[in-house]
Amino acid sequence: MLFLPFAAPLTEARLLRRRDRFLADVMLDGKEEVAYCVNPGRMEAFSRPDASIWLSPMAGKGRLRWTWELIEVDGVLCGTNTQRPNMIVGELLRRRMLPGLDDWVEMKSEKTLAHPKAEKEAKPGRRAPTSRLDFWLRGPEGDHYIEAKNCHMVYPDGNGYFPDSVSARASRHVAELAALASQGTKCTVIFVVQRGDLLGKVRPSEYHDPTFAAACRAAALAGVRFRGLLVSCSLTGLEVLREVEVDLEEYDLNPIAGWVADNRETTGWIRSASQKRVANGPFPHRKVKTRRSNQVFKVPLREQVACIDLS
Repeated sequence: MLFLPFAAPLTEARLLRRRDRFLADVMLDGKEEVAYCVNPGRMEAFSRPDASIWLSPMAGKGRLRWTWELIEVDGVLCGTNTQRPNMIVGELLRRRMLPGLDDWVEMKSEKTLAHPKAEKEAKPGRRAPTSRLDFWLRGPEGDHYIEAKNCHMVYPDGNGYFPDSVSARASRHVAELAALASQGTKCTVIFVVQRGDLLGKVRPSEYHDPTFAAACRAAALAGVRFRGLLVSCSLTGLEVLREVEVDLEEYDLNPIAGWVADNRETTGWIRSASQKRVANGPFPHRKVKTRRSNQVFKVPLREQVACIDLS
């Protein structure tokens, strides 16, 4: 469908640890280096010490020389750079290769979207809050807003899931698209799966972020369209293979609870000050409260059905 080569050859390294969310300590040619980790999420199952990873050289004269691009997981090359999906979708749009998104006469990335309600309530002299959506197209039938989301998590059931952590920003963007769609504006969310081993569909991860999953279902009812792209990663570039189906139906969360637990030691990052692994524990919305002791218990999802509501 489309091949996007890397601008420069990638360099192989070994992952030592993911440090402080946006940094990764790597071993490169026998020397320890620090690479930029372009990924705000938990990177579930990707924080694997001694894993084979590949880095791209950073342009300019910044403090860091490298950006983490790929990791090998169970023999599969997976993309770690969350900026790549926007590049992929942008190139497909420019080349008019996505049916239904190919008749535009004007295109803009990082389109600023004002909030009508916030504009009315804004105090004099202060700017109203705005959001930036990934792409805006103007075509014969009016505006079309597009959001691209990176999906790296494929579970043993063969399906891809996004996000791998709570993403208030993603939920807000989907809600904004729903508001636009309810007024007749065309809107699309595109999930980009940066690994070639997807066998099933793409799903909003209700286990990791139930708010996002609910926002997606509400947006679909409002008229937002959801699409998926399967991308195969190689050492020379990223190849868009085909479109994949997005499944917004409810599904059993119990298997996912087990898979998340299995991945706990390879999720999150090491905090520099304490050397403690963080962002890999139970989610706040998976904790169960009882009035009797006024305590919060971390109960596995599969056991929550047996909990007694004492309120």
